Amino acid sequence: MTQILVAKDLRRQKAQKRGIISVPGEMAKYKCAGVRIQDMPLPHRHLQQVLHEAAKQMIAKQALRGFEYFDHDGVHVYGPYPSYEFREHMLTGDEYALKSSANPRLAAQLVKHRATEIGAYADYLIVANFLAVPKVVEYEIPSKEEQ
Repeated sequence: MTQILVAKDLRRQKAQKRGIISVPGEMAKYKCAGVRIQDMPLPHRHLQQVLHEAAKQMIAKQALRGFEYFDHDGVHVYGPYPSYEFREHMLTGDEYALKSSANPRLAAQLVKHRATEIGAYADYLIVANFLAVPKVVEYEIPSKEEQ
């Protein structure tokens, strides 16, 4: 027997998505808290271009997941923050090898080594608004007699 879940209201819902980008420490001179990428000052043009490219990639990846970007407020950026430098920690030392995602203690060691000040890398947080359409999926649930 097929059972169908029916939702009456399928309007698009606003969803806010975030992404983190790591940039070289010497590039991370602009401090911002919710500044639109296109409103960054001209002396930080290179950083603006890097953040804009990262935002385009994030928007493209979210489109594959069914989220439609809308430019109501634009893409905002926050940072810089000290970087976790995941790449460095994951490539050096056997204690950082993430062999199993089932063991959270291995991943917890990466978080312990976050820098307290900006070093070779800095992280920026990118925030954008998307629209998502709830999806109705037909799923056949086997009855007890069929099992």
